[in-house]
Amino acid sequence: LVNAEDDGIVSAARRTLALADERWLTLPICDVRLARAKNAATRFVPGSHSHTPAMIPDGAPRGLFCAGDVVRQSPADFNVHRGARGLSQEKALVTGLAAAEQVAKDFLGLREVSASVQPLAVDADEEHISIAKESVRRAREQGFVR
Repeated sequence: LVNAEDDGIVSAARRTLALADERWLTLPICDVRLARAKNAATRFVPGSHSHTPAMIPDGAPRGLFCAGDVVRQSPADFNVHRGARGLSQEKALVTGLAAAEQVAKDFLGLREVSASVQPLAVDADEEHISIAKESVRRAREQGFVR
């Protein structure tokens, strides 16, 4: 997609969304903003999580949705990241699907999107990972770790 023309990306997105609802093929598009970064890597610094946007940022105009690996990923936002909370292509995919689902609900009046286009939630953490996460959570509560 890095080398694709904007119109080609929009067309591919429409065809993909039309798999869930054919109205996507003919809906008018008001604005498209695409950013490409060839051979780039996402880098985050400690403490930056609180500055990441929600899928629907507070105060955002109707129809503005954020998707990608920078979308807020707290446990409360499970409906957006479906458990894919790290930086990954998978998180970019599931947050994009969640944003598309919200668009379908807000603008097409769909109550539910077909289960065939819903990503599966990731498996629960293995026991040693759960223990490590709980240890860090408790250390933060006690002020040992930020």
